[in-house]
Amino acid sequence: MATKYVRADGAATWANANGPETNASNCCSMATAVSNAAADDLVYISGLGGVFRSDPNFSASGSSGSPITWSGTSNVPIFRASVLATGFSVDSGSRYIKTGVTTEPEQLWIDGDFGSRQTSSGACTSTGDWYWASDSLYLYDGDGDPDDRSDPGIEIGARNNAISIGANYLTFIDIIAEHGNRYGWSNWNTSNNIWTGCTGRWNWYDGIAANANTTYSGHVVQDGYYHHNGACGITFLNSGGGSTGHIVRRNTCYENGRFHGDWESAHDWTGGIKFFSCGDGQLIEKNIIYSCGPSYGDAEDGQNGKGNGIWLDYTSGTSGTRNVVQFNRIYDCHANGVFIEGDASYNVVLSNVIYDCAFGANWGIWSSAGVRIDSREGESANYNYIFNNTIVGGRFGFLMGTYSQSGGCSVSYNEIKNNIIVGQEQAAIWAGDGGDNDGTYGTGNVYNSNCFGAESTAFISWGVAEYSTYDAWLAASSQTDNNVESDPSFTNAAADDYTLASDSPCIGAGADLGASYDDALLPASTWPDGVVTADQDDY
Repeated sequence: MATKYVRADGAATWANANGPETNASNCCSMATAVSNAAADDLVYISGLGGVFRSDPNFSASGSSGSPITWSGTSNVPIFRASVLATGFSVDSGSRYIKTGVTTEPEQLWIDGDFGSRQTSSGACTSTGDWYWASDSLYLYDGDGDPDDRSDPGIEIGARNNAISIGANYLTFIDIIAEHGNRYGWSNWNTSNNIWTGCTGRWNWYDGIAANANTTYSGHVVQDGYYHHNGACGITFLNSGGGSTGHIVRRNTCYENGRFHGDWESAHDWTGGIKFFSCGDGQLIEKNIIYSCGPSYGDAEDGQNGKGNGIWLDYTSGTSGTRNVVQFNRIYDCHANGVFIEGDASYNVVLSNVIYDCAFGANWGIWSSAGVRIDSREGESANYNYIFNNTIVGGRFGFLMGTYSQSGGCSVSYNEIKNNIIVGQEQAAIWAGDGGDNDGTYGTGNVYNSNCFGAESTAFISWGVAEYSTYDAWLAASSQTDNNVESDPSFTNAAADDYTLASDSPCIGAGADLGASYDDALLPASTWPDGVVTADQDDY
């Protein structure tokens, strides 16, 4: 095992007590540390001396039980994919121009403030407005010459990734990746890497993205911060083979898909945590996700791609190894709190608190919901479990059906039990095109022991009809009459405390979910690192 020390300015000594060792004789450059790294090595990286503006390109692998560990220090290292830009001249009035910018920047910062990208130089009329075309960068700066700025000045996106990773069995601790023209952390065809306490922020696409065209597995993303990215905070994508057994836990994901506009297709599919075309064994737990997607109603977002909290997109478990989304707190997201889409079966959504989501598009019936399941394009979303969730507010509480009614489409044998779903703008439940057990696109779906609050006008939509009483819906649906038909009695809903008051009719009213799914949140829980659970059978 070797221990090395790296400073942002490449100094040969560590410096006075600003890290785990003083005046370390084995200080080296980042490039040297990367090229010489071997299994079981520990490399301390310090932000002393500034930021890292070169991609380290981690390409050396550790091994099982002997990872290569790259650890930040109290002087947190920042890897920035932007470069400082100088050499501006006056173009017209307070609009300046810099020529010779051959790489198109996707983003710009002016003394740390995020710039506003425009569609023409003439549209640059306020400080921070900018535009790029034909190797020329235009910037409006009402405070004077941009070259006079120094805190830190004008930064423009220059590289696709802040940090690129092409190796396995690596551990990253307390490191920040930002300003990527695509990603903060980019992982390609890698497995068994761990990120603890890391950050991915202000990237054009995702804060952290694991992509592959082959089988990969075993990543852990935990205790981190993924925010202000143009698409998603955390993304797992597989374009071939399989992607299995990842853990995403205790992260804070917020304001992704909110500030970068709608410049390309990536900005149409945004949110906190997304798994696309992945396999079984995913665990997504104890995260806090909020304020993702635009902060306004958007009638053009069609399939509700903008601002989902947690999104399992064409991601299926198996009957023996399900994907589990549990104990998360999700709120103020533009689209669905949890979205299970396409070919997406054997997933579990358990004991999550979801509120004030689904305020985005009113795109006919197919709008957003606290939890939404839909299949499409001849695929099935079957055998999913929606258990023990508290869903408050939004357009719909729970929505399920086949989005496109084509051959092979099915939403069948899904179980919706022990959920509290109240306070929706339109309906607590929308079930149609199979979600209502129509026998063509769906059958065997069970809605059992839920609380949809007190009866109200059209609070349940089933098939082509709307129901304003439990009795009328139960007669039409042939579901069991064991729901809690009254207000759940939250402790303090006005303060977003959705724990149950001592007189709540929901206490002790749930169905027995069996040993695998009887854990639920305790009232003392705080997110992301203070989540407390217990066996429901003990209460």
